[in-house]
Amino acid sequence: MILFTSCAALQAGVFGPLEYGDSRKIVDEKLETSPLVVSTIEKTMFGRTGLNGVYKCTSKLAGLDYSLYFDWDEEGLLKEVVLRSEGIPSSEYTGQLKQSLADAVNFIGSMHGPPTYQAEYPPQKIVTEGMNQFSSLWTLENRQSLLCGVGMFEGKYCVSIRFTSDFIAPPKKK
Repeated sequence: MILFTSCAALQAGVFGPLEYGDSRKIVDEKLETSPLVVSTIEKTMFGRTGLNGVYKCTSKLAGLDYSLYFDWDEEGLLKEVVLRSEGIPSSEYTGQLKQSLADAVNFIGSMHGPPTYQAEYPPQKIVTEGMNQFSSLWTLENRQSLLCGVGMFEGKYCVSIRFTSDFIAPPKKK
């Protein structure tokens, strides 16, 4: 069962109130007042830590907690948001992680339709530390992209949902 109470979080703009092109200051202000997230550290520490991993979603998706990670363009404007789930041990790669990814893909598909491209669940051996292996791709309005897959960080696996202002072309069929 998918437990994500605010469907609007994945429909509006990028994530909730965020829009591509927002400055870091605007992103911070929007997140500070958003009911979709909560900060995990005191605001006075943001200058030392940045925003990555600081905001945690207040609702679960497929039973997992998610934190937000950001990427900015050359002018310091928002170009990408990644929701990364809590870590899952390697023993659950073909169990809980696979099911959570399937649930996330189904949830996103309920709002955006079927993926533009869908690959098989990636073999565990190709998902290595510090990287994401995206297996589902949606092409959204204005040629923006939404990807969903698995990653590995700090020795644990996670579900990653990537919103990007970039157009990512689906692989050509063989």
